[in-house]
Amino acid sequence: MKLTVWRMGFAGDVLFSTAALEGIKRKHPKAELTYGVWRQYAGVIDTNPHVDKFVYDDAALANARSKAAKVWEISHEKYKLPPGEMIYWGEVHARQAADLGLLDLDAMTSFKPQVYLDIQDIIPKPAGTKVAALGVYSHNGADARLWGMVRGHWAIPNRTSPEVYGRVLAKVGEKWEFQRDKWPALVSSLNEMGFQCVQLGGQSDPRVPGAVDLCGRLSWRQSMGLLTQADVCVTIDSFLLHAAVATKYTRDGNVISDGTPVVALLGPTDGRGMFPKDADGAVEVQKRYPRYAEEGCCPCFNSTRFGKGPCKHDNLCMKSITVEDVLEGVEKALKERT
Repeated sequence: MKLTVWRMGFAGDVLFSTAALEGIKRKHPKAELTYGVWRQYAGVIDTNPHVDKFVYDDAALANARSKAAKVWEISHEKYKLPPGEMIYWGEVHARQAADLGLLDLDAMTSFKPQVYLDIQDIIPKPAGTKVAALGVYSHNGADARLWGMVRGHWAIPNRTSPEVYGRVLAKVGEKWEFQRDKWPALVSSLNEMGFQCVQLGGQSDPRVPGAVDLCGRLSWRQSMGLLTQADVCVTIDSFLLHAAVATKYTRDGNVISDGTPVVALLGPTDGRGMFPKDADGAVEVQKRYPRYAEEGCCPCFNSTRFGKGPCKHDNLCMKSITVEDVLEGVEKALKERT
């Protein structure tokens, strides 16, 4: 039997989908499992031992899809939960696989994403040091996603590159990021707490003064390898957030890390779907404004659909997060992990 999984999304979406792959192969050990992904995000998953074959472009993916005996298309929108309820996105992928008969949920022990690293992906930190990994900016993530979209309101090409897609999303006008002028003060405060701050991200990301600049210098796996050495991760809603809570393995399946304490600066995001239930040290830093509830604000993303249009309140929920709020989250994350 041939099974085809495809996730033509961004790096965090690819990482989410790994939660179910081991269970699929356990139930169908003789099946050939093919995974389709954009080539630039292949480094997130191409060492996964539960995948037999990868395809990296639309033409090859369409060919593999046409030959597949069963197809698993990952979509969290399939699960329209009642208001106030939310399940972790990795769990959504697993449930959909179970619906197709590909996975036995009872056999799964966790819905955590899985990362398989080579030894060279892990850069050991100097003895006696404490490291805080920073996720400041995300081109395809929290600052560019189309959370504020009514489907069909903005024209989005059905088949396009992630770069073009990201530029279209950015035109919506939301930037779900911690204010840039607060990052230097946060770095200074973390330094006083004994942390060496390391910034991860893309080559064109805005840099934070005082942090070690590794933007654009590491591969996907090296970034996740660094997280195995970090004592805490402070990040907006981005790939780094999901990578922090993932379980990291060696190629032969030994656990390197069961997750890094993470402080997530979520703003209007519904944080209930961000972390697995067993993610120790995962802390949300959010501002809520109940008076905006009638406008669908805070959170403006829910489990059934995207929001109701661009922010009417100048992204107040993110702008109101203070350095003190973040530091309190760091202390809480470290305390919960011990």
